Amino acid sequence: MRASRIRVALEPPPANLQALLREAVQHHRAGRRAEAERLYRQILSIDPGQLDAMQLLGVLANEAGRHEEAIGLISAAIDKSPNIASWHSNLGGALLMLNRSTEAIASFERALTLDPNSAAINFNVGNAFAKAKRLEEAVHAYQRAADFAPSNVDIQRTLAEALYELGDTRRAIARMQRAIAVCPPGNPRVRLKLFDATMMPLIYDSAEEIAFYRRRVAERIESLRNEGCSYSLDEPPQTLFRLAYQGLDDVDVMRSYAALMRPPDVAAPKQRRRADGRIRLGFISAHFRNHTIGRLNARLIERLSRDRFELVALSVAAHRGAIADRYRAAADRYITLPNNDLAEARRMILDLDLDVLNYTDLGMDRFTYALAFSRLAPIQTSTWGHPITHGGNAIDFFISSMLLEDASAQMNYVERLTLLPSLTVCYDRPRPPDSPRTRADFGLSDDAHIYGCLQTLYKFHPEFDAILGEILRRDPTGVVLLIAGKVPQWQTTLMARFVRTIPDVADRIRWLPGLSEGDFFSATALCDVMLDTIYYGGFTTSAEALAFGVPIVTLPSKLLPARFTQAFYRMMQMDECTVSTPQEYVELAVAIGTNPERRRALSQKILSRNEILFDNTSGVRELEAFFEREVDRELKEG
Repeated sequence: MRASRIRVALEPPPANLQALLREAVQHHRAGRRAEAERLYRQILSIDPGQLDAMQLLGVLANEAGRHEEAIGLISAAIDKSPNIASWHSNLGGALLMLNRSTEAIASFERALTLDPNSAAINFNVGNAFAKAKRLEEAVHAYQRAADFAPSNVDIQRTLAEALYELGDTRRAIARMQRAIAVCPPGNPRVRLKLFDATMMPLIYDSAEEIAFYRRRVAERIESLRNEGCSYSLDEPPQTLFRLAYQGLDDVDVMRSYAALMRPPDVAAPKQRRRADGRIRLGFISAHFRNHTIGRLNARLIERLSRDRFELVALSVAAHRGAIADRYRAAADRYITLPNNDLAEARRMILDLDLDVLNYTDLGMDRFTYALAFSRLAPIQTSTWGHPITHGGNAIDFFISSMLLEDASAQMNYVERLTLLPSLTVCYDRPRPPDSPRTRADFGLSDDAHIYGCLQTLYKFHPEFDAILGEILRRDPTGVVLLIAGKVPQWQTTLMARFVRTIPDVADRIRWLPGLSEGDFFSATALCDVMLDTIYYGGFTTSAEALAFGVPIVTLPSKLLPARFTQAFYRMMQMDECTVSTPQEYVELAVAIGTNPERRRALSQKILSRNEILFDNTSGVRELEAFFEREVDRELKEG
C-alpha cells in the first residue's frame, strides 16, 4: 500500500499535470525561472512525453543562455508534433542565438507555412534576416508583421530602424512616427522621439539635402527641449553619429542634444594616491576587436608603461579574435561590460575605482555614449576615434594633436581641448600580402590610371562628385576605384547619385566587393594615386596607402575629420600632396596619375619617410605625461 501511495504522490493524474503546467507557465511569465524550470522538469519526470513542458523548458533554457540545450529540447518536441508553428519559431530563436542564421531562417519559414498571418513569427523572420545582414528581406518581413500588428510598438520601431540602416530615411521617419503614435507616454516614447529627431541619411543626394536634414535635427531637438522632454538614461539613446560626415561644425547641435539626457545620480569618485604609485587608467570601447578602433589602439595599450599605469580595458561585449586577444594580454585587467544593462555597467566601472577613464571613440556606440554622461572616474577623457565633441559635461578633456587642429579648434568642442605634439596612436605597420593580387585579378586594365578612393561610402560628400568627375574628364584613361558598402543599397544609392551628377564619366567608376585584409592591401598598392575624401578623410586607409608608397591627394578643411592625412604628411615633413582648393585637387591628382616619373619620385619619398608613422611611441609618452599631470593636479586641488 505504501508503494502505491508513493506512486500516486509522484505521478498525479493528468488533470494535476495540467495544473502543474499552468503553474509553471505562470512562474515563467513572471520571470521566476528557477521555479518554472523545477516544475517543467517535475512534469517531464512524471510524463517524459509531455511535449508542452518539453518545449517550454527549451524556451526557458534559451532565455537562460543554454542555447544548445534549448535546441535539443524544442527539436525533440517538434519531432513528435511537427505542425505547431510557435515551436518552429522558438527553435529558430534558439538557433539565431548561436548565429546559425541559415537554419534559423528555415525554422521561421516553416513556422510561417503553418501560421502565415502571425505578427510574432513574421517579426522573428525579420530578426533572422537582419542578423544575416539581409536587410531588404528583413524589411519585407517586418512590414508583414507591422501589417498584422499595427499597434505593436516594438514591431513598428524595429521596422523603422531596419529602414534607417538600409538607407531609406524618409520611410524610416514615417514608420518611427507611427511607433511614437502607438507608444504610451514615458521614457520609451521619449526615446522614440529622440530617434525620430536624429534621423539623417547616410548617403545624401545633394548638399541641399544635408542642409534640410541638419535643420530638421536642430528644430526637432529644440522642439523636444521646449516641450520639457528629458530622457532618463536607463537605456542607450540614439547617437548623432552621422553628423560628423556632413563637413560642418556640430558643437551646438551636440550640446543641445546632450541637454535632453538625464543621467542617474552616482556618487562622484575621488582621486587618491595608490600604494604602488601607479595610476589606474581605463580605456573603454565597444570596438576592441577587428575594427578600425581596435586596430588603432591595440599597440598603444601594449606600449603604455606598466610601471606607471595599471591598465584596465573595458570592452562592451565579449569579443573574440586576434585583436581582441591582444587587449586581453596587454591589459592588467580586461573587463567585459554587459551591453544590455547600463546600471550594471556603471556599477562595475565605479567599483574599479579608476583614476582616469578614456573613451576611445565616443559617439560611435550608443552604450558608451550613454555611459559618458555619468561621472565614473575623477578624470574623464575622449579622443578622436570619433572626431567630434560628445556634447555633455561629464567629459573633461578632448585629447587631440597639434598636427590635427587649427588655432580656433577649441570652439568645436564642449570638452577642454588638449593638443599634444604627436598623434595619440601607435599604429602597426601594415604587412604586404604574401601573394599580392594583380590588376587582372580585380578586372582592371594594365593601361588604366587608377585613382583609388577605398573609403566607406558614407564619407562621399555630394560636393566630392564634381572633383571625381573632373579628374575623369581630364584623364580619359583614368578609372576611380571604390569599395562596395556592407549594405548593398548604399552602393546603389551612391551610384545613382553619380549617374545624375557626373553622367558623362560615371561608367568609369569601378567597384570592388568587400575584400579580405590581404586583398584590400593588394588593391591599395595597385592604385596610382589615392584620393582622400573631402570633409571626412581617411586614417587607417591613408596609413595603409602611405605604407605602400602610394601618394594621397588631400584637401583639409578647418574641422578635424578632414585633417588626418595632412597630419601624416606633416609627420613626414611633406606638403607636395596637400592642396587648398578643389581645382588644385583635380590638377594634382591628374598630374600624379598621368605622370609615371612624378608618381615614382613621390612614392620613393614617401617610402623613405614613412617609418615615423608606424610603431611610433612619441604619442604614447605624451599621453602618459598628460595623464600623470592631470592626476597630480587633481590630487593637489582635491
